[in-house]
Amino acid sequence: MKGFYSILAALCWLTISFSGLFADNRIILYLSHAPVGARAQAEQEAASSSLAQKIAHMETKSPGTISQKMVKRSLKSNLKPKLSGLVALYGGYMDISDPDGLIAFPLRHATPKLYLAITPRITLANVKENTYSHREYVSDNDSPVALYVCELKQDEKKNSYWEIQEAKMPEDKKINPLTVVILTSPKNIFVPTGHFLTTQNPQLILPDLYVIGRSSTDDALLQSLDIRQFFEPVSAQQKKASDNALQKMISNL
Repeated sequence: MKGFYSILAALCWLTISFSGLFADNRIILYLSHAPVGARAQAEQEAASSSLAQKIAHMETKSPGTISQKMVKRSLKSNLKPKLSGLVALYGGYMDISDPDGLIAFPLRHATPKLYLAITPRITLANVKENTYSHREYVSDNDSPVALYVCELKQDEKKNSYWEIQEAKMPEDKKINPLTVVILTSPKNIFVPTGHFLTTQNPQLILPDLYVIGRSSTDDALLQSLDIRQFFEPVSAQQKKASDNALQKMISNL
């Protein structure tokens, strides 16, 4: 289903909806589960951990004391965390990942370049009263920052590809306006680095990011309430485009 929406999102810029809304260019990224091989390795590591040993020890207890099956199922579900509920910020907008892991924003810059920051908390630089000039990283022990630069390039054969590399946080802690910020701990999301082939498209469709944990995500969500009033939530409308296709478009461009 996620692949279907990814293709549809890439094509929707060609369409004008019946309500008169134009599908503007967008930044599109998907949070995904880690590949099966990586999950299998995680399960093997969990099997050899002290947590798994404690669960195995529970098997010696009576069924009336604890449900072994429920505990084991809970452990496995933690190895495949849900994709929804992660807050992201860009260009004055706020979006929350949906059950398919989709995060989308109206594209608000022309440069084929994007920064991706993963941190549980940011702050706004106050100028006067309720006036703020820019976003800033907090970067303390409770708010680590993982920063990446994503550039859309072409090789000698005109093949388009994303180059994703780790980047250093600026000394002044200012968040570049071209940055999509995902509010969660950096250890919860794995960002593949390197070169990734893509297609030429007016949308900026980033390679998938892998959700590998959910630690402190609820805390990050609560902290985002302090700045929520300064960001416009992304609103989307979904309608039936044909008998076997749905059209999902951002309505507050």
